[in-house]
Amino acid sequence: FMSKQALVENMEEAFGKIDYWLNRNARKVLIVEDNIRHAQALAWFMSSHHLNMEIAATIPESVGLLAKESVHGVILSRAIGKEELDTLEMIRKDQSLANVPIIVFTGMNISKGEEARLRQFADSIVVKTAHSYQRVLDEVSLFLHVVSENKGKGEGNGYGRPPSLPYPL
Repeated sequence: FMSKQALVENMEEAFGKIDYWLNRNARKVLIVEDNIRHAQALAWFMSSHHLNMEIAATIPESVGLLAKESVHGVILSRAIGKEELDTLEMIRKDQSLANVPIIVFTGMNISKGEEARLRQFADSIVVKTAHSYQRVLDEVSLFLHVVSENKGKGEGNGYGRPPSLPYPL
């Protein structure tokens, strides 16, 4: 709260403080997408909601970023093939990455078998539709909130979800 006189005189400082507090706890999310325009659009949308975004075009690039940077979540927005499934499995076996939430964001129709295999490694599967960016934002927000709450409690199932939460589809 500031008086009108103080607000006019110190507006820049006040907004600087607000910006600092809003971005102080910003989380970093990695987008793995081979179409750079789609990746940039998703990153712009997510960053407008106080998330720091990193983009990787290839699976090896994403693994490199996961190994060297503190990433709080992954959005895998690529066609899901053997390489992607193998990478997801490798991430889940790595103790330092086991709790990083992974959201598969796909435009493909996936079979029941492919969905079952994906659910072994992914926290959520979102199918691309007209309103799917908002759905991905909701999923990222949910998982980042759950991970930050459970970080000190030792709760959850190792994938950033408390045991009582179902797999959203």
